[in-house]
Amino acid sequence: MSITVAGANQSGEFIRVTGCTGPWWPPQVRFAGCYEVSPQSGRALGVLKTFEVLGTVDDCLFISPAIILTGQYRNCSGPPADGEVIRCG
Repeated sequence: MSITVAGANQSGEFIRVTGCTGPWWPPQVRFAGCYEVSPQSGRALGVLKTFEVLGTVDDCLFISPAIILTGQYRNCSGPPADGEVIRCG
């Protein structure tokens, strides 16, 4: 089973996906294009950010932390790439 991102420019705690059906979901995921950022400089660190999956709602993964792309609490270099396979674990 492969789970893919369904839609560009997503942020927040709910990420729309395809291929995630039934009671199973991965405990942790990483999204292509979503890199850790330095809290001081805001620059990407070159390591994909890991998110904990808290559950699913309809066709969405409920993740923690939420993806924040701007402002002083920015924690990701960019949004998940549309259509990309989600890396689990």
